[in-house]
Amino acid sequence: MFRSFDPVAERDGDLEMADPWYGHDDAFDQTYAEVLAAADGVVGYVRAALAAAHHG
Repeated sequence: MFRSFDPVAERDGDLEMADPWYGHDDAFDQTYAEVLAAADGVVGYVRAALAAAHHG
């Protein structure tokens, strides 16, 4: 669900988050990149929801 806020992941249908816990160190970098890619979308969604609640 989190990665659905990443437009590239959404477009590519790749919405799974990597689980780096039992992998190699580069898997943590991949997860970090996935979080960064979705962060702007999450912030935008929250801002829109707050604006709608404020005006509604």
